[in-house]
Amino acid sequence: MPWQIWEPQIQYYKEKYHVLVVELDGHTQDKPSRFVSAEMQAQKIEKYCEDREIESFAVVCGLSIGGVIAQILWKNQKLRIEQMILDGTPLAPAGRITSMVMTKAYKKLVHKSQKRDPKTLDVLKKSFLPEQYMDAYLALVDLVSDTSVENMIYSFCQSELRIDVDNDTKIIYAHGTKPS
Repeated sequence: MPWQIWEPQIQYYKEKYHVLVVELDGHTQDKPSRFVSAEMQAQKIEKYCEDREIESFAVVCGLSIGGVIAQILWKNQKLRIEQMILDGTPLAPAGRITSMVMTKAYKKLVHKSQKRDPKTLDVLKKSFLPEQYMDAYLALVDLVSDTSVENMIYSFCQSELRIDVDNDTKIIYAHGTKPS
């Protein structure tokens, strides 16, 4: 998903909060990049924050692999997070077969999207990608490699929400939400 899906929230909260929107590797729209791991993405965010003396967040939101990265940021405890909102993010690791099935399905989705398959794009619009973000999605998906998909699914399927982390973060979990 492109970062632009967060635009309504950005516009709403930017007057009261400093909003940081992350364009993940493997999700870039203007130049190719490779997603290596959720851990590496979390390290890049932590380094960005450290360089700017950002120590805490009122809220960290993550959708899918973004939620995996949010969990790693929370677990690492280098940044204080008051609230974490996870949507469509795994709470427990998935097995090898699930990982293989998901990898195959996502590669197929990416390849069909890259070819502008009308049926695939229509299903995306009807299920979870509002039409106003289709151009951003297509710009992103044109640069997605099979290696990035494999690495994202691997990170996704290895993710686990750790309940033994000692902090006061309020965690809100949603799954299967529909965009408006």
